[in-house]
Amino acid sequence: MSDPKVERQRSRGRAQGAKGRGHGRRVLGLILVLGVGALGAFLWLRASRPETSFRGAGQAGSEAEALKGRWIRPDGGYILEIKQIAGDGKIEATYFNPNRIHVSRAEAVREGQVTRMFVELRDTGYPGATYSMAYDPGTQTLKGVYFQPALAQSFDVVFFRMQEEKR
Repeated sequence: MSDPKVERQRSRGRAQGAKGRGHGRRVLGLILVLGVGALGAFLWLRASRPETSFRGAGQAGSEAEALKGRWIRPDGGYILEIKQIAGDGKIEATYFNPNRIHVSRAEAVREGQVTRMFVELRDTGYPGATYSMAYDPGTQTLKGVYFQPALAQSFDVVFFRMQEEKR
């Protein structure tokens, strides 16, 4: 015969073990649900991103070509030079005020009929200053907002295409 006290302890141990296993399953289920949700959100965001391709000859390709060149912001003589735009929208750019300022990131995206450009500067006096602009083919301008993080201020800006020097 077995001791009733020992049997009660064994019985409690089995019940607690079952509870523990149930808790583990709930945690695993929660992790699975969160993972599937995160994957769904990622795929939804990726599908809703604007078209960024500048490949080919169409209007997007010609607009990418139109962005190339030197642009001046007349309120301070700042110059943005766009040298190249890759098919994925990455821009090779240089910025001057009047000396060269490091461009840490520059890219263009196509949103419907609008080409937008983002430029980030990282240099002395430019701790992540950004330009967010749209190209206006009718006026041949880049219009948008300049954000100066050191001052925590934004300014409306316009860049005009500079005339190329004849050689």
